[in-house]
Amino acid sequence: MLKLRLQPFVASALFIAFLCAAAPLWAQGKTKKPELDKVTGKVLGVEVKGKAVNISVQKEDGEKLEVLVTQKIAVQVNAAGDKDFITPNVGVAMENLAIGGNGAFFARTFTVFLGTRPPQSAVQTTSGWNITGIIGQVNDMGFTVNVNGSTRNVAFDGNDLTVKVVSSDATLIPEGAPIELEGLTRGKKFLTQRMSVTLEEPLVAAEVFAPKGKTGAKPKTTAKTTTTGDKPGVGDKPTGDKPAAGDKPAGDKPTGDKPAAGDKPAGDKPAAGDKPAAGDKPAGDDPFGVGKEGAKKPAAKKPADKKDDKKPEATNEKT
Repeated sequence: MLKLRLQPFVASALFIAFLCAAAPLWAQGKTKKPELDKVTGKVLGVEVKGKAVNISVQKEDGEKLEVLVTQKIAVQVNAAGDKDFITPNVGVAMENLAIGGNGAFFARTFTVFLGTRPPQSAVQTTSGWNITGIIGQVNDMGFTVNVNGSTRNVAFDGNDLTVKVVSSDATLIPEGAPIELEGLTRGKKFLTQRMSVTLEEPLVAAEVFAPKGKTGAKPKTTAKTTTTGDKPGVGDKPTGDKPAAGDKPAGDKPTGDKPAAGDKPAGDKPAAGDKPAAGDKPAGDDPFGVGKEGAKKPAAKKPADKKDDKKPEATNEKT
């Protein structure tokens, strides 16, 4: 009888001990993520087939590794660049900016993001403003930057500018470049999750933005195929007719007529956006409304003209 009475207590004690032992393991699996393994080496080759990019890597221990770049792999190519990387619709980050008397920010160091858009922010520090946004209009003097719907002018601080490029385009990785991979090791396989390459040679914007490949940023101009004019187009036959006597073909020679008084030839006026828009001065020391509502008050509307509600004066004239 004593054994029968003790059995339920023993079973309960064993069950409680099991829960106590399993609880730490369950909690550990929920809170901690597996640490990523790091692999360093050099690039043996880059093979591009359509949208697929395969990178051959030789690890430091001599073992070869094939990495098929997919959307799940975060690719970061770091390199120096030139001023032409500052182009519309591209992400840019700037630090320690000062505000000039005309309300524009002055900067000489820029980090341009190709293929990805960093989170937009404007933070004021004791050293100046740290701004990350999207480039708008660009000219020789500077550009506009959009930060969460607010647009401000950025002026180039001199001609000695420093441009850093961060791209997600794996086709920019050259053979022989040092590479760092981060991922998980599963048996004999290494599952790459991150890829980072720093190029020794600077990138040239004209080559990166060429129509041959896509880097996630739109080129400033697209190349067009034109004929040289030596041969007529297919189906086109020269007429061979000479113009009538006294008729001059349009555009052969300038007429020499002076434009009418007050008329200015096209092109005298600079295109819109060549200079930062006047009047875009930040309000006080907080142009982006950091810590404030930042919303601009709408312009006061003029009251509509009221109709004359006065009644006509009565007259004593008899009819």
